[in-house]
Amino acid sequence: MAVHVWGLVVIIIFYVLIFILGIWAARRNKKRGKETTSEDILLAGRNIGPYLGICTLTATWVDGSLISGVAEGVYTSGLAALQMPLGYSMSTVVAALFFVKRIRQDGTVTMLDPLERKFGKIMTGFLFLPALSGDMFWCAATLSSLGTTLTVVVGLDHWIAITVSAAVVLIYTLFGGLYSVSYTDVMQMIFIFLGLWITIPFAMTSPYMTSLSETSQNWIGTIHSRDVSTYVDVTLQLVLGGIPWQVLWQRALAVKSVKVAKVTMYAGAFGGILCTIPPLLIGMTAVSVDWNSTEYEGELPFAEDDVKLIAPLVLQYVCPFAGELL
Repeated sequence: MAVHVWGLVVIIIFYVLIFILGIWAARRNKKRGKETTSEDILLAGRNIGPYLGICTLTATWVDGSLISGVAEGVYTSGLAALQMPLGYSMSTVVAALFFVKRIRQDGTVTMLDPLERKFGKIMTGFLFLPALSGDMFWCAATLSSLGTTLTVVVGLDHWIAITVSAAVVLIYTLFGGLYSVSYTDVMQMIFIFLGLWITIPFAMTSPYMTSLSETSQNWIGTIHSRDVSTYVDVTLQLVLGGIPWQVLWQRALAVKSVKVAKVTMYAGAFGGILCTIPPLLIGMTAVSVDWNSTEYEGELPFAEDDVKLIAPLVLQYVCPFAGELL
């Protein structure tokens, strides 16, 4: 696959901006003259305000894996079977309602601290293992989705995209901890939200599109009566399983007060739902596109590996390149 030069230039500029912002945030935090501790690195000195907190908490759920997964889910199963965005947002609301006040008590630094006080270090060591594996798989899914998107849209090799992305994030996180991550989350949320919404009109007015009303049966989907119990089980898994996640509690513990923590968690849950709308529309578009009329040369219907690429495939073959609009 040939590399799209202008797309590569834009990606490089974006990464440079993210890197500069992350380093600037780290230097800004150090200029306060306060001795930096491990708690400051993990929780940004517990000094994150509501607006920054809302953005970084929204970014907790909204990443490349969610965007790709939502578009793929709508394409394969329809809206009816899509549970992840609503389930994780509900988990944030439940955590704010019942847990945030108690878990912030006694100088808690991680979500495992209260468990250590209750059950001891040995049991907490065992409880750390699923938390660690969950974070590792989540990071792997995020980097993989980013790599596949850049591979399809820009033409970069998958491993190059993943390696460069991981290196940029690692460097500015090492310099500034959560403080740098929070500021870069703001920029990333702006780019994700605005960027996806800009593509929607072009995608849905494409000459390859069939009217959404004519394809509604496919993108709405159905839940068979035999699957109701599984649907409920998965929903409960998402809602309850999203609560014991260190990344969520890291943000909740980093803001200035319990009140601010609750506000940011409620707003972050709403923001997660709001940011899900563009990938929903991309998935609906993918269902309604006549792929035989596009320049897509792969197998149709999509092979299993290509179904995972629905979002970037819509961006690549349904939306026009910026140069074509000038």
